[in-house]
Amino acid sequence: MRAILIDPVKKVVTEVEYSGDFNQIYELIHASCFTMAGRIGKDDMFVDDEGLFDPKFGWFKWVGYPTPLAGYGLLMGTDRAGETVAAVSKIEDLEVEFGIIGKMGDQTGWLTNDGKLSVIPE
Repeated sequence: MRAILIDPVKKVVTEVEYSGDFNQIYELIHASCFTMAGRIGKDDMFVDDEGLFDPKFGWFKWVGYPTPLAGYGLLMGTDRAGETVAAVSKIEDLEVEFGIIGKMGDQTGWLTNDGKLSVIPE
């Protein structure tokens, strides 16, 4: 089934084929544990559950989700039973920013690769 991979290392968003075997999620997002970060529209973002402890792959912001996410992201749909299904979103409709997180005085900020700076809500 069609899934969308957000790669913060190469800073690209690509379509990938997901077999339906949850073990493939670990491989695709380079993680030993995953969680569903949230839903926008009809799709869910799967990310490394421990990515915030060690953001070795970098960060991305899924526009519409309140905070940046650490590591790779895998976007797929889920049905009413909670099973994964093909992503509804199309790459061209996704808004993904790559950047870094840092301190701005006593606030935490998000700096995109194209130089936009914003405060991350607490």
